Amino acid sequence: MILGMNAGDWIGLVLTMGIEALFLWLLFTLRASVFRIERILSEMNDRMDPPDDMEDREERS
Repeated sequence: MILGMNAGDWIGLVLTMGIEALFLWLLFTLRASVFRIERILSEMNDRMDPPDDMEDREERS
């Protein structure tokens, strides 16, 4: 099958694989960015609103 492919088939195959690689790269990049943003927001939320056990410790002392 590979030997019977003409130039148009090769171009289509390369373009398809390139588009797929780009899609996967974007998917994993965006996924990593979302996790990073969630972690940053969680840290900011912890700073603004400390957990309840921190408030309990302050009341005891």
